[in-house]
Amino acid sequence: MAQLNQVIGAILRDIAQARLTSDLYTRDISRYYEQDSLLRIFPVPRSEINEVTIDLRFAISKIESDPASTTAKNAKTAGIFDPCSEHLVNSIFDGLTSTPTAQANPSWLETINNFSTAEFRSDLRTKILDCFESNVYGLIDKQNNLLDVDALLDFVREAVDRSIYRKPEIASFLEDGDFSGPVKAAVTTRMKSDLEAMRVEIESARSAAEDYSIEVDVTTDKLQEVPEAALSSIKLTTSMRNYTWSQVEQKDERIIRRLIPE
Repeated sequence: MAQLNQVIGAILRDIAQARLTSDLYTRDISRYYEQDSLLRIFPVPRSEINEVTIDLRFAISKIESDPASTTAKNAKTAGIFDPCSEHLVNSIFDGLTSTPTAQANPSWLETINNFSTAEFRSDLRTKILDCFESNVYGLIDKQNNLLDVDALLDFVREAVDRSIYRKPEIASFLEDGDFSGPVKAAVTTRMKSDLEAMRVEIESARSAAEDYSIEVDVTTDKLQEVPEAALSSIKLTTSMRNYTWSQVEQKDERIIRRLIPE
Protein backbone atom coordinates (compact mmCIF):
# COMPACT_ATOMS: atom_id res chain seq x y z
CA MET A 1 0.00 0.00 0.00
CA ALA A 2 1.01 3.60 -0.55
CA GLN A 3 -0.39 6.99 0.33
CA LEU A 4 -2.37 8.66 -2.45
CA ASN A 5 -0.37 11.89 -2.28
CA GLN A 6 2.86 9.90 -2.65
CA VAL A 7 1.57 8.09 -5.73
CA ILE A 8 0.44 11.30 -7.44
CA GLY A 9 3.65 13.06 -6.42
CA ALA A 10 5.74 10.23 -7.84
CA ILE A 11 3.89 10.46 -11.17
CA LEU A 12 4.45 14.22 -11.42
CA ARG A 13 8.08 13.78 -10.36
CA ASP A 14 8.69 11.17 -13.03
CA ILE A 15 7.17 13.41 -15.70
CA ALA A 16 9.60 16.16 -14.70
CA GLN A 17 12.41 13.59 -14.63
CA ALA A 18 11.46 12.51 -18.17
CA ARG A 19 11.88 16.11 -19.32
CA LEU A 20 15.27 16.30 -17.59
CA THR A 21 16.42 13.08 -19.25
CA SER A 22 15.33 14.43 -22.62
CA ASP A 23 17.13 17.74 -22.05
CA LEU A 24 20.32 15.94 -21.04
CA TYR A 25 20.18 14.02 -24.31
CA THR A 26 19.60 17.27 -26.22
CA ARG A 27 22.64 18.75 -24.50
CA ASP A 28 24.79 15.81 -25.58
CA ILE A 29 23.74 15.83 -29.23
CA SER A 30 23.99 19.64 -29.45
CA ARG A 31 27.76 19.23 -29.32
CA TYR A 32 27.66 17.14 -32.50
CA TYR A 33 25.57 19.81 -34.22
CA GLU A 34 28.02 22.49 -33.14
CA GLN A 35 31.11 20.59 -34.31
CA ASP A 36 29.74 19.32 -37.63
CA SER A 37 29.79 21.92 -40.42
CA LEU A 38 26.66 20.49 -42.05
CA LEU A 39 24.64 19.72 -38.90
CA ARG A 40 25.40 23.22 -37.63
CA ILE A 41 22.92 24.72 -40.10
CA PHE A 42 20.05 22.63 -38.66
CA PRO A 43 18.25 23.33 -35.39
CA VAL A 44 19.07 21.00 -32.51
CA PRO A 45 16.05 18.72 -31.90
CA ARG A 46 14.45 18.99 -28.49
CA SER A 47 11.38 17.13 -27.29
CA GLU A 48 8.63 19.23 -25.73
CA ILE A 49 6.03 17.89 -23.31
CA ASN A 50 3.06 20.20 -23.73
CA GLU A 51 0.49 18.14 -21.87
CA VAL A 52 0.25 14.74 -20.20
CA THR A 53 -3.03 13.08 -19.26
CA ILE A 54 -3.09 10.03 -16.98
CA ASP A 55 -6.09 8.07 -15.70
CA LEU A 56 -5.06 6.71 -12.32
CA ARG A 57 -7.20 3.88 -10.99
CA PHE A 58 -6.86 2.85 -7.37
CA ALA A 59 -8.64 1.25 -4.45
CA ILE A 60 -8.83 3.08 -1.13
CA SER A 61 -7.73 0.72 1.60
CA LYS A 62 -7.60 3.04 4.62
CA ILE A 63 -8.43 6.63 5.62
CA GLU A 64 -7.35 7.79 9.02
CA SER A 65 -6.50 10.96 10.89
CA ASP A 66 -2.83 11.90 10.73
CA PRO A 67 -1.95 13.90 13.87
CA ALA A 68 1.71 14.11 12.84
CA SER A 69 0.90 16.09 9.69
CA THR A 70 0.63 19.87 9.94
CA THR A 71 -0.26 20.62 6.31
CA ALA A 72 -3.90 21.55 6.94
CA LYS A 73 -3.06 23.39 10.15
CA ASN A 74 -0.33 25.44 8.47
CA ALA A 75 -2.62 26.23 5.52
CA LYS A 76 -5.28 27.52 7.93
CA THR A 77 -2.63 29.52 9.80
CA ALA A 78 -1.27 31.12 6.61
CA GLY A 79 -4.77 32.30 5.72
CA ILE A 80 -4.82 34.36 8.92
CA PHE A 81 -1.58 36.23 8.18
CA ASP A 82 -2.90 38.51 5.44
CA PRO A 83 -5.78 40.27 7.24
CA CYS A 84 -3.81 40.39 10.49
CA SER A 85 -0.84 42.09 8.82
CA GLU A 86 -3.19 44.68 7.30
CA HIS A 87 -4.76 45.38 10.67
CA LEU A 88 -1.34 45.52 12.32
CA VAL A 89 -0.09 48.22 9.92
CA ASN A 90 -3.15 50.36 10.70
CA SER A 91 -2.59 49.86 14.43
CA ILE A 92 1.06 50.88 14.14
CA PHE A 93 0.22 54.18 12.49
CA ASP A 94 -2.61 54.76 14.98
CA GLY A 95 -0.15 54.21 17.81
CA LEU A 96 2.39 56.63 16.31
CA THR A 97 -0.09 59.50 16.49
CA SER A 98 -2.33 58.59 19.44
CA THR A 99 -0.44 59.89 22.49
CA PRO A 100 -0.97 63.41 23.86
CA THR A 101 2.69 64.27 23.19
CA ALA A 102 2.33 63.14 19.57
CA GLN A 103 -0.93 65.04 19.12
CA ALA A 104 0.73 68.18 20.47
CA ASN A 105 3.61 68.01 17.95
CA PRO A 106 2.48 69.20 14.47
CA SER A 107 5.88 68.41 12.91
CA TRP A 108 5.69 64.81 14.08
CA LEU A 109 2.13 64.42 12.81
CA GLU A 110 3.13 65.84 9.44
CA THR A 111 6.15 63.51 9.23
CA ILE A 112 4.05 60.45 10.03
CA ASN A 113 1.40 61.56 7.55
CA ASN A 114 4.08 61.84 4.85
CA PHE A 115 5.20 58.30 5.61
CA SER A 116 1.67 56.97 5.64
CA THR A 117 1.50 56.43 1.88
CA ALA A 118 -0.05 53.40 0.20
CA GLU A 119 3.39 52.33 -1.04
CA PHE A 120 5.05 52.58 2.38
CA ARG A 121 2.15 50.79 4.09
CA SER A 122 2.31 48.03 1.49
CA ASP A 123 6.08 47.66 2.00
CA LEU A 124 5.66 47.53 5.79
CA ARG A 125 2.86 44.98 5.43
CA THR A 126 5.12 42.82 3.25
CA LYS A 127 7.84 42.93 5.91
CA ILE A 128 5.34 41.91 8.59
CA LEU A 129 4.08 39.07 6.41
CA ASP A 130 7.68 37.91 5.95
CA CYS A 131 8.10 38.08 9.71
CA PHE A 132 5.00 35.91 10.19
CA GLU A 133 6.07 33.36 7.57
CA SER A 134 9.58 33.11 9.03
CA ASN A 135 8.67 32.87 12.71
CA VAL A 136 5.07 31.97 13.52
CA TYR A 137 5.24 28.23 12.81
CA GLY A 138 8.27 27.84 15.08
CA LEU A 139 6.52 29.71 17.90
CA ILE A 140 3.40 27.55 18.01
CA ASP A 141 2.99 24.93 20.70
CA LYS A 142 2.13 21.98 18.44
CA GLN A 143 0.19 20.15 21.17
CA ASN A 144 -2.07 23.04 22.20
CA ASN A 145 -1.80 25.18 19.04
CA LEU A 146 -0.83 28.17 21.21
CA LEU A 147 1.25 31.00 19.75
CA ASP A 148 4.02 32.60 21.82
CA VAL A 149 2.83 36.20 21.39
CA ASP A 150 5.66 37.81 23.36
CA ALA A 151 8.33 36.14 21.23
CA LEU A 152 6.53 37.07 18.00
CA LEU A 153 6.12 40.64 19.27
CA ASP A 154 9.91 40.92 19.54
CA PHE A 155 10.28 39.95 15.87
CA VAL A 156 7.57 42.38 14.75
CA ARG A 157 9.08 45.17 16.85
CA GLU A 158 12.42 44.62 15.12
CA ALA A 159 10.69 44.91 11.75
CA VAL A 160 9.04 48.17 12.83
CA ASP A 161 12.33 49.44 14.21
CA ARG A 162 14.09 48.83 10.88
CA SER A 163 11.22 50.13 8.75
CA ILE A 164 10.18 53.19 10.77
CA TYR A 165 12.17 54.09 13.87
CA ARG A 166 15.55 54.07 12.13
CA LYS A 167 14.43 56.37 9.34
CA PRO A 168 16.41 59.62 9.77
CA GLU A 169 13.24 61.74 9.62
CA ILE A 170 11.70 59.67 12.43
CA ALA A 171 14.84 59.02 14.48
CA SER A 172 15.42 62.75 15.07
CA PHE A 173 12.13 62.94 17.00
CA LEU A 174 12.79 59.76 18.96
CA GLU A 175 16.05 61.07 20.43
CA ASP A 176 13.85 62.70 23.06
CA GLY A 177 13.10 59.91 25.50
CA ASP A 178 10.15 61.73 27.03
CA PHE A 179 8.60 61.85 23.56
CA SER A 180 9.63 58.45 22.19
CA GLY A 181 8.80 56.47 25.33
CA PRO A 182 5.01 57.03 25.23
CA VAL A 183 4.91 56.79 21.41
CA LYS A 184 6.73 53.45 21.26
CA ALA A 185 4.70 52.15 24.21
CA ALA A 186 1.47 53.05 22.41
CA VAL A 187 2.62 51.26 19.26
CA THR A 188 3.73 48.20 21.23
CA THR A 189 0.42 48.02 23.12
CA ARG A 190 -1.56 48.04 19.89
CA MET A 191 0.72 45.50 18.23
CA LYS A 192 0.46 43.11 21.17
CA SER A 193 -3.33 43.45 21.18
CA ASP A 194 -3.44 42.56 17.47
CA LEU A 195 -1.10 39.61 17.96
CA GLU A 196 -3.21 38.35 20.87
CA ALA A 197 -6.25 38.46 18.58
CA MET A 198 -4.25 36.58 15.94
CA ARG A 199 -3.27 33.98 18.56
CA VAL A 200 -6.95 33.31 19.26
CA GLU A 201 -7.70 32.94 15.55
CA ILE A 202 -4.76 30.61 15.03
CA GLU A 203 -5.70 28.43 18.00
CA SER A 204 -9.28 28.12 16.76
CA ALA A 205 -8.28 27.43 13.14
CA ARG A 206 -5.60 24.86 13.98
CA SER A 207 -7.82 23.07 16.48
CA ALA A 208 -10.51 22.67 13.80
CA ALA A 209 -8.11 21.65 11.01
CA GLU A 210 -7.29 17.99 10.61
CA ASP A 211 -5.10 16.09 8.16
CA TYR A 212 -5.96 12.67 6.86
CA SER A 213 -3.80 9.91 5.45
CA ILE A 214 -5.29 8.03 2.48
CA GLU A 215 -3.70 4.67 1.77
CA VAL A 216 -4.39 3.12 -1.64
CA ASP A 217 -3.64 0.03 -3.71
CA VAL A 218 -2.55 0.81 -7.27
CA THR A 219 -0.79 -2.33 -8.49
CA THR A 220 -2.50 -4.57 -11.05
CA ASP A 221 -2.57 -7.68 -8.88
CA LYS A 222 -4.21 -5.82 -6.00
CA LEU A 223 -6.77 -4.07 -8.20
CA GLN A 224 -7.80 -7.40 -9.75
CA GLU A 225 -8.88 -8.56 -6.30
CA VAL A 226 -11.15 -5.52 -5.79
CA PRO A 227 -14.73 -5.37 -7.13
CA GLU A 228 -15.21 -2.81 -9.93
CA ALA A 229 -17.66 -0.82 -7.82
CA ALA A 230 -14.97 -0.32 -5.17
CA LEU A 231 -12.42 1.20 -7.55
CA SER A 232 -11.80 4.93 -7.73
CA SER A 233 -10.08 6.98 -10.39
CA ILE A 234 -8.46 10.37 -10.86
CA LYS A 235 -7.72 12.00 -14.18
CA LEU A 236 -4.44 13.91 -13.99
CA THR A 237 -3.72 16.49 -16.67
CA THR A 238 -0.41 18.29 -16.35
CA SER A 239 1.63 20.53 -18.60
CA MET A 240 5.25 21.62 -18.65
CA ARG A 241 6.12 25.24 -17.99
CA ASN A 242 9.63 26.46 -18.64
CA TYR A 243 11.55 28.62 -16.17
CA THR A 244 14.89 30.39 -16.62
CA TRP A 245 17.33 31.81 -14.10
CA SER A 246 17.26 35.63 -14.17
CA GLN A 247 18.86 38.36 -12.11
CA VAL A 248 16.35 40.45 -10.19
CA GLU A 249 17.11 43.70 -8.36
CA GLN A 250 15.41 44.08 -4.99
CA LYS A 251 14.19 47.36 -3.48
CA ASP A 252 17.25 47.42 -1.24
CA GLU A 253 19.38 47.23 -4.41
CA ARG A 254 20.48 43.64 -3.76
CA ILE A 255 20.84 41.50 -6.87
CA ILE A 256 19.47 37.97 -6.52
CA ARG A 257 18.79 35.14 -8.96
CA ARG A 258 15.28 33.80 -9.37
CA LEU A 259 13.53 31.31 -11.59
CA ILE A 260 11.24 33.29 -13.90
CA PRO A 261 8.67 31.69 -16.24
CA GLU A 262 9.49 32.14 -19.92
